[in-house]
Amino acid sequence: MHEVELVERSDADRGDALAGDAAGPGPGGSADRAPGGTRAGARAGGAFVRRHRVRRHRVRLVAAGLVVVAALAVGTVRDARADRARAAALALAPAVLDAVDPAGGSGLERWRRPLLDGLVTGDGLVVTFGVTAAGRGGVAAYDAATGEPRWDADVDAVGPQGELTCVLTSGGAGARLGDGGPGAAAADPVGRAGGDAGAGAGAGAGGRAVGGDATVACVAVPAVGKEAWGGLGRRGDVRVVVLDAATGTLVRDDPADRSDVHLTALGPDLVVTRTVPGGAVRVTREDARSGAEAWTSDVDARAADARGPQQAVARVERGLLVVDAGAVRVLDADGDAVDAWPAGVARPDVPVVLAADDGSEPDLTLTARPEGVGGDPAEGDDGSSMTLRAGDAGDAGDAGAEAADARAADAGPEQADAGAEPVGERWTARTPADSVLVVGGRVVTASATGALTARDAESGDVLWASDATTWSGSRASAGLGAVQTDGVHVLVPLVLADGSPVLVAVDPVDGRAAWTAVLPPDVRSVERAGRRLLGRTATEVVALGQD
Repeated sequence: MHEVELVERSDADRGDALAGDAAGPGPGGSADRAPGGTRAGARAGGAFVRRHRVRRHRVRLVAAGLVVVAALAVGTVRDARADRARAAALALAPAVLDAVDPAGGSGLERWRRPLLDGLVTGDGLVVTFGVTAAGRGGVAAYDAATGEPRWDADVDAVGPQGELTCVLTSGGAGARLGDGGPGAAAADPVGRAGGDAGAGAGAGAGGRAVGGDATVACVAVPAVGKEAWGGLGRRGDVRVVVLDAATGTLVRDDPADRSDVHLTALGPDLVVTRTVPGGAVRVTREDARSGAEAWTSDVDARAADARGPQQAVARVERGLLVVDAGAVRVLDADGDAVDAWPAGVARPDVPVVLAADDGSEPDLTLTARPEGVGGDPAEGDDGSSMTLRAGDAGDAGDAGAEAADARAADAGPEQADAGAEPVGERWTARTPADSVLVVGGRVVTASATGALTARDAESGDVLWASDATTWSGSRASAGLGAVQTDGVHVLVPLVLADGSPVLVAVDPVDGRAAWTAVLPPDVRSVERAGRRLLGRTATEVVALGQD
């Protein structure tokens, strides 16, 4: 059995891997307060913070309004988000990970901690959030390298039928779009620090503490329910709560001006998205700590699809803000609308441009378009197929923008599809797949059960097809998450027929397993979070491959 250490390489020097998180910071908390004291910055009457010897902080927020039963529409909204997120994810080449295979070891598990509903990572922290067993909101932060508890907080504004969703802003004072802060990984997905910007600076000489100046910003919803304006609102006193990521102390607690507010991390800033009367979507960029507004822009992005009205959300892609509320609009870092749809930014009805996942600069551009997204699936297709087109670098991107313009002008599907074909097209292929990677000169597609197919990036010829029976002699019953890459291997998390979860490193040259590592038996899914792979059990988060 082998163990794997996952470390992301920098864009400046692909050959030098970034070190893992530092051994841990000094004692947490602020020097200007004694244990049991009240944080000087806490707002009078708004909240109070209680410190404990183990650096536990509890933020008590007074909830207003009655708790109501969750509306059935919520599940529909989440399904719609998941469908669009799948298409959007194709635009994001995962940043390169280093897989180290040291001699000997005790497996992949490094530590495990209790898991709530959601999970974010960055600045040397793993933060989990959601509704606790006690029926109120909770946030807990752990050192990403060691799993040591840093702090936890109770958010009493969230009731048993409520919802707590959080993002982690970057602690870098000058971080902006594309600088590798949490939520900005998509701006430059290959080779940046992604969700762990600055994670290695914790305890070194001159380094800042784990968490630094980062914040955990949350939308606290007392209870989920319907509202007359569109069926997507949340009833009750919705608040935006910001905590210091290093200590868990309350930074600010403000009422939301709309009940459907959505937060996106943008370096040290927040992008706040919500609908306003009249149907527009209001997007505001503000300082996470002070709430000082940088700009506000009202965009026409609200449109109902077959599932009904959609909540307005925003994401960061390729240095731009993509606002999605049924219709999709793109803003630059200053809040100005981008006239032409940018090549490489995901949109459900336009091909997505992919860069090489191994950090190289390929001389071709690959577009991947999920079947059934932005159109009807082909006959006999279950919606899990995609069409791949490879063209000379730049051509596919131009074609993607042309396709977007055609659709924006209500052109017919034949016209739009014609515009989507790269001028310098080298090859095209339709293949059953859920994800695609470009690594080692191969275009590797993966199915939901982890079966891989590799094509030559130049010609499109199929070089090999491989699955768990090839790697282990046992077929796979299910995948455990999206395939990843370390720049050398394709990393495939899956469950074998006997029920054992494994992580397989596949050589993209011949499709054979370079090594196989057994995952903890209770892991139900594996996901990429910043520089690391994290497993989820029913109740815990498990750090994989960390020293």
